[in-house]
Amino acid sequence: MNRGTRSISFRILLVAWMVAVALPAAADGTLGMDRHLVVIEQDETYDFISPADGFYDFGEAYSLGGNVVEHTFVLRNAGAAPLTISRLVSPCGCTTATLVRAGQDLQLPYEVGPDQSVAVRLSLNPSFVKAGGFQMQIELYAVGQNDPCATLELSGTVESGVTLDPPSVDFGTVASGTRADVTLKVVANSFAPISGHHVEVVPSDGSLSVTEVAGASSLSPRTTVSTQTFDISLVAKNRLGPYNAWLYAQAPYRPGQQSSATVRIPVHADVTGIISAEPSSVDFGNVSLGSVKQLTVNLISESDTVLTGMGAFAPPPLYTSIAPTMETAGARRKVSLIVTLNARFPGTLTSDILVKCQDGTLLVIPVTCNVLQ
Repeated sequence: MNRGTRSISFRILLVAWMVAVALPAAADGTLGMDRHLVVIEQDETYDFISPADGFYDFGEAYSLGGNVVEHTFVLRNAGAAPLTISRLVSPCGCTTATLVRAGQDLQLPYEVGPDQSVAVRLSLNPSFVKAGGFQMQIELYAVGQNDPCATLELSGTVESGVTLDPPSVDFGTVASGTRADVTLKVVANSFAPISGHHVEVVPSDGSLSVTEVAGASSLSPRTTVSTQTFDISLVAKNRLGPYNAWLYAQAPYRPGQQSSATVRIPVHADVTGIISAEPSSVDFGNVSLGSVKQLTVNLISESDTVLTGMGAFAPPPLYTSIAPTMETAGARRKVSLIVTLNARFPGTLTSDILVKCQDGTLLVIPVTCNVLQ
């Protein structure tokens, strides 16, 4: 692996204790285990930062388009009895640990005799690691022991490999059924090993469409960075209120990757139409556990027909009712929506009220509250 193409700042601390398991019990009744620090041999591809402390530096890697990074540790059983390794436990799907010997993967359980050694190959797929700093542990367990016989502590920083301009897409206020457009630029660092630096942008739902702008992209692998320009379009129909979705910037599959890498881009708009809510969202604030609280939302339209025959739906612990009378103020018609909160469980509540008109149009009203114990 070319070190200049990796962008993950890893410091891997191997705190590995191999324990002899068949020793006699001590006088106090505890198992008379003799702990020995395992001998650590580095893979010749990498350099020690400090051999005494067991720190390693993997350089840097990108989550978008990055390759799997690996390192192999050689552990020696420094005890007087055989040690049977039964499990290797990784914290998440981003990291795997495999016992190897003479280049071949080993099946568990595997016995390591006194003064014998075995290799542990660690593989990290940065595509599954959230950008930023992280810490995790990989543990090895032996038969007859409750505690790990070896612990590999990983820490580092993963970069996404792309810069987004803008970092999120906000269409502002958009009338239902009309089209709104935003330009998105995706700049890929050339040190991220993306094939041809090509990134695809995929929408999360059918209201969004993505078109790469012809002639506005530079994809030469010889440039320092590559830039792709996309036209993001939104046509929101029959769903009013706040619109939230995602765009996914994806790098194509590459050898050594378990999946295509993805960076999520948030999308927002406020969609207006034949009906609106005042206020547009409901915040109950802090509410005591076991209490019942009500708030009123005004549903407004210029058409009597729109406000007739509506239905409002909300999941528990929210309940809704629509007042039977309609008020008129100039060209505006108004009915009241009563929102009731039955604070039966503590914690933060985030939900939506859906108001459905006779023509199928949905108005979304976000609801938040904090139920205190």
